[in-house]
Amino acid sequence: MAFNTIDPNDIEVGKPTKKSLFQTIKDNEDDHEARISNLTLGASKIDVFIGELSNLQQYSPNNNDLVRIGLFRASRDFTLTNAQIYVLHGGPNQDVAPTAGVFEIDIKKGTSLSSLNTVFNVKPAVSTFNEEDTNATVSFIPGGEDVSQGDWLQLDITSLQTGQTRVFIDIFGEPV
Repeated sequence: MAFNTIDPNDIEVGKPTKKSLFQTIKDNEDDHEARISNLTLGASKIDVFIGELSNLQQYSPNNNDLVRIGLFRASRDFTLTNAQIYVLHGGPNQDVAPTAGVFEIDIKKGTSLSSLNTVFNVKPAVSTFNEEDTNATVSFIPGGEDVSQGDWLQLDITSLQTGQTRVFIDIFGEPV
């Protein structure tokens, strides 16, 4: 559907109104609302966590978990829809890949920091070692995870790959 200009002859004073005039107005309104809706969907992502984590081995030399890497408080209602993990190589030349294991994250949600519980059925995990490889699966409750204004979200790393020093994590949602 596209915007249609109204013919000036259809709106002259004293002329009878035609069905086609009302149809054009309706079509233009439908087109206008569809465009607004499309813009809203595309531009309204909510970034919960997006960024690179470096020096992971420094903070967890025995590949133990890293708790509360990120903390987010919801400023409005939304649905958590996506979590992706990208392997980044480390070392002085940025070409040293992890050698074994699984990198896994967890996102916990709660109305207070003392009531946090995981939002995943299966936690997103990467078990490959290629630069920028992303094979993390996201298994929310079907349709995503609803987050209410004021809820807390906590990002935890539950396991590291051997030799892993860097990772990029992207977690976002969409308004409801």
